[in-house]
Amino acid sequence: MKSSIPTGKSTEIFRELSENVGGEVRFDNYSRQMYSTDGSIYKIDPLGVVIPRNSDDVISVHEISSKNKTIITPRGGGTSLSGQTVNSGIVVDFSKYMNKIIEVCPEEKWVRAQPGITIDNLNRHLSSYGLFFTPDPSTSSRANIGGAMGNNSCGAHSILYGKTVDQVLEMEIILSNGSKILCSENSLNELKTKLSLQSFEGMIYKSVVDISTRAAPEVK
Repeated sequence: MKSSIPTGKSTEIFRELSENVGGEVRFDNYSRQMYSTDGSIYKIDPLGVVIPRNSDDVISVHEISSKNKTIITPRGGGTSLSGQTVNSGIVVDFSKYMNKIIEVCPEEKWVRAQPGITIDNLNRHLSSYGLFFTPDPSTSSRANIGGAMGNNSCGAHSILYGKTVDQVLEMEIILSNGSKILCSENSLNELKTKLSLQSFEGMIYKSVVDISTRAAPEVK
């Protein structure tokens, strides 16, 4: 479903997104109002909303937003209590289409899933394998896995099982310039390889190492 072309400064961004995104591009006032709030007390009207069907759509949103210097905020169930899912740029809702389980490996006890699946739906599927995703926030029936990773969600049993960060093996992510990378725990040699990259990914690794080095207390 595509909304009619809006007027004003958002027209060009709307046009580019509509031409390059296979999912839904919503810049109408009704949709913008729907996505202007979340579980918090905050309200910010977004420039527009994109509901991607696949990762190619997400890449297109990032490329277009980067070119137009427009911010992006990913969104799932909108259960955030501190306004994490509202902004004045493009809100990207993963919950409608990108909510599938891609692969389960019960022998090694891991699952690969899209960010828009809810914690409860994931666990219903995993229950047949005797497995479950351990973070259990009170909003698990609406909270998406992507949101759990973004917020490092925990829940009532985090003392026993740990937080979301303790359960993540790797993530395929899309950077702000539209490039796709795989993030996982790196050995020292792998980190050196990342630092040698002449790319946006390499620049991010260099920046993180630089910040960590300056912030770390002097070792005596």
